[in-house]
Amino acid sequence: MLLLFAMTTITAISNLARSVSDLGVRREGKRDRDQNLRKFEANSGLFNENLRGFWPVSC
Repeated sequence: MLLLFAMTTITAISNLARSVSDLGVRREGKRDRDQNLRKFEANSGLFNENLRGFWPVSC
């Protein structure tokens, strides 16, 4: 009985550690996605500025 309790406890701790680890990975993934979005927006702005010099917009 004690062995079963110990095995159940170890399994629960292992699952909890895995869940916490997964949260960290998801948070890092979100941060990377946000950084990539900011880089994309900055590059889009630069591209638009360069394009205006090459192809002026007529009003």
